[in-house]
Amino acid sequence: MNRALATRWVRTHFEDPASVSRRLSTDRDLLEQRAKAFFAELQAALTLVVETDEERKTALQHLATMRHTAADLGLRTIEPALAEWAKNNAAEEAVPETLRRSAVLARLYMASGL
Repeated sequence: MNRALATRWVRTHFEDPASVSRRLSTDRDLLEQRAKAFFAELQAALTLVVETDEERKTALQHLATMRHTAADLGLRTIEPALAEWAKNNAAEEAVPETLRRSAVLARLYMASGL
């Protein structure tokens, strides 16, 4: 039962890595490198402090790029969370809970087939 629920949970949050690999016409090694880089970038973004208008503008451009990457990688719940964060001007106090748990999601994504 737990295995079935875990599988359903993973399918809810992540597109199947094999499907992502086919869709992007790439191999799993490159996909794994991109995913690791994405999650490292997300962790770095979560530690940034956005105070000035210029920093906010840069952060929002960065979030737009990360949303595109999340969609490419089939991260179904992270892309909307990044959109929500961008909508809230990348404010530190407005980080969605899904993004706060990104380290856990990274491990789950890697374990899901990469």
